[in-house]
Amino acid sequence: MEFDLDYLLRQLPALRAGLLLTIEASGIAILLSLVLGLLGASIRVLRVPLLAPLVAGYVEFIRNTPLLVQLFFVFFGLPVIGLTLSLFWSGVLALVLWAG
Repeated sequence: MEFDLDYLLRQLPALRAGLLLTIEASGIAILLSLVLGLLGASIRVLRVPLLAPLVAGYVEFIRNTPLLVQLFFVFFGLPVIGLTLSLFWSGVLALVLWAG
């Protein structure tokens, strides 16, 4: 098998588009995860009576579930309850829930 530089150069626009999409999804997920994480941490630190145990349960559940399972749940499970998201937003939501 031989390295084909011409083939690689033809694929650069697709690779560039994929890189930009990844950066966009990551940036949105980072910002939303920061908000979710700060909210959850504030609730746990302030020991809000009804919400602190829910946040603790959420953290335990999310941290003990593989990200791939969460991606499957968001993409295949949410449409069952009537919430259909695009591929992009499904990925962003799964990352936010996992990292937040």
